[in-house]
Amino acid sequence: MTSVGTDKIKISDYSLDEHIGASPTSSKEATVEAMLTRIIDLVDNPSVEQDKEMLKVLTERSDSLRKLKLNSFLSEQDRNINFLIQKLLNPKGELRAFVKDQIIKEHSLHPAIKEEGKSEVGDKIEEKKASGKSEGAEGAGAGKAKNTIPEIAFGKAKWAKSGVDVGDEPSLPSNIEEILKTKCPIFGTTYENAYTLTLIPASINGSPLTLSSFGQFVKKYFPETKTGFRLIADPILRSLGHVSNGKSRWVLMSKYMIPGSIDKKYTEQHGMIRKIAESSQIAYTVPEALEAVVCILTEFIKSDTRLFSENPEVATLTRCQEYVDGQYVAVGAFKPEGLAVDINVWCRRNIGVAVIRKL
Repeated sequence: MTSVGTDKIKISDYSLDEHIGASPTSSKEATVEAMLTRIIDLVDNPSVEQDKEMLKVLTERSDSLRKLKLNSFLSEQDRNINFLIQKLLNPKGELRAFVKDQIIKEHSLHPAIKEEGKSEVGDKIEEKKASGKSEGAEGAGAGKAKNTIPEIAFGKAKWAKSGVDVGDEPSLPSNIEEILKTKCPIFGTTYENAYTLTLIPASINGSPLTLSSFGQFVKKYFPETKTGFRLIADPILRSLGHVSNGKSRWVLMSKYMIPGSIDKKYTEQHGMIRKIAESSQIAYTVPEALEAVVCILTEFIKSDTRLFSENPEVATLTRCQEYVDGQYVAVGAFKPEGLAVDINVWCRRNIGVAVIRKL
């Protein structure tokens, strides 16, 4: 998601050509793989799923891109669309009508790509719609491997060990072990060292996964709390407490804040992640609040480690995508009594941003 101040598009002064020229991802270095990855990410969004016209355009664009080699550069027309799809959602995850119209217009003018080649990434959109499961891709050509669950992962088996039935477990990329041993461009160490690997399920014990339902589950680890959290702001409970997770998916979440992200405004933090994603061609995002909560607390369940902890010297929190009562949600300040999920954070110098990589 994006911030209101930075990425809001004003119809009165919007110039596609001008913005394309200024956007790093619209350059000739933008690849087919990167655009396909963005489309895959978009079709999971509820607003996109419910908009048949937009979903049809994205699916057709994906089918067209699949005729190209993954590492080939985008055409000028696709660079235009690639830029626009990054602006399609507002901070609430809703479609921007003006941007949608621009995408449809661009797509109608250039409906097909004539170059030959083939990739498997576009199939994942259809797989998602057909199976109802999150089938994200690593490097877009990666296949899926059943029962290939690394030891560090908090998947179906570890959920079950903690007393939770999460239903079906989506497959991980077939090269997940290779991914984990790859050096992350942000932290300079491998993903297996710097990230948690977590299954964010659609449901727990038959009930939709939400902040409230997950809080009730973790109460057994923090019995002195009423909600499962040592602190969760009332506006967050009212706005997000019963918002369900949607489809089950695997995510990698960094155990640390991005270097240099502390004491920055959300717009700056979001911009840092966007630049890293563009330069690395990896679909990094700001965590959603539920993603951050689940990843942090399942790591505690697994290893007794309190990520984003609070001690007498400093409390660390990661900002999240959600915007509640005029402020962005922050998760962390993890004490023995539990985790904090707050908006009225007392000191910005303690707040950085972690990063999510969806698989």
